[in-house]
Amino acid sequence: VSANIEDILGYPPDRFSQPDFNYARLIHPDDFDRVRAEAREQHRRRIPYFEQSYRLRAADDTYRWIYDCSRIEYTPEGNIASIRGY
Repeated sequence: VSANIEDILGYPPDRFSQPDFNYARLIHPDDFDRVRAEAREQHRRRIPYFEQSYRLRAADDTYRWIYDCSRIEYTPEGNIASIRGY
């Protein structure tokens, strides 16, 4: 996680690597279903890169629009190992 996440959303970078962190909980409720459906479709089609725009909750409880470019990394068995975005 890059240090600029604190400037953009107000969270310290280490927050995103803590075991109890759940990125999906930051997605605006009105955007969540669309974001999830788009990500699932990319996985189903095995497309490793995709882009999305949606709102994320900042540390001050406001929402900020973000443009996310993500990469799905797969295990040799074809399961998702991680999703990395910037």
